[in-house]
Amino acid sequence: DFPFQVTPFAKLRDTRSFYCECTPNIATADPSGIYLDIFPYEQMPEIGNLPKRLLKQAISSTWYRTRYFRKLSARGFFAALIFAPMGLLCDLLHAALRIVHRLLLLALPSRTTYLLLECIYHHPCITADMFPLSKHRFEDDEFPVPNNLDAYLRAQYGDWHRIPPPEKRPRHARIIDPFHSAK
Repeated sequence: DFPFQVTPFAKLRDTRSFYCECTPNIATADPSGIYLDIFPYEQMPEIGNLPKRLLKQAISSTWYRTRYFRKLSARGFFAALIFAPMGLLCDLLHAALRIVHRLLLLALPSRTTYLLLECIYHHPCITADMFPLSKHRFEDDEFPVPNNLDAYLRAQYGDWHRIPPPEKRPRHARIIDPFHSAK
């Protein structure tokens, strides 16, 4: 477990709001505002389920470890002597795995699927379900969405048309205030 948050995805935040994650100690929480997660998807070559899973986990693991060691090495001179080389080693290993990933994509370009390399809890998406992107109306605007939105949502959430009962909805926040910030 990491003693600080390291995320391989972007968060689009409303800094004028207050959002406090579920943490054991609310005094140490980061009340940074309501956010929308933006998960990057990448192509993955069709190399079989086990090799694909191992490659995905190796890329993810080295990504996290690189950032973890960088954070630790920033804690002072002696920490930098110990953790900076480990971070560099993880960074080099991550770069090598990315090269292997790209070479596999060049060698096996057909029937690739898109999936989150860094987040292991999402399901892969088939290329034909993702592209070409289509537009979907949300309130007063249109946004790009996967080509087969129903297939994408079913792969991620199952029967997404049925809202789970309140007791089965995971709650990520203790406190949400859309109108006031922590500052």
